[in-house]
Amino acid sequence: MQPMFEVNMAKVAEGLLDDHSAPRAYAAGKAPSIRALAPSADGRRLAVGTASSEIFEIDVTSEAAAMSTATLPLQAKPQTPNPKP
Repeated sequence: MQPMFEVNMAKVAEGLLDDHSAPRAYAAGKAPSIRALAPSADGRRLAVGTASSEIFEIDVTSEAAAMSTATLPLQAKPQTPNPKP
């Protein structure tokens, strides 16, 4: 059994930068609202779905790996309501 640790999602979100060194995550600097979790088949990676339509992929083999190898493979645009009924 692997030791347990806590991942600070606010730090993960602010650490993912685009080509212009701007945060890629919508909620950068704040802890994103987590809506879903899905482990990989081997238990080494965790997909984290947020309320702002982002999915983070995190290596959960160690705390250091979780903070340094997180990726943001999916980022959907938030839906705007249709003004026409």
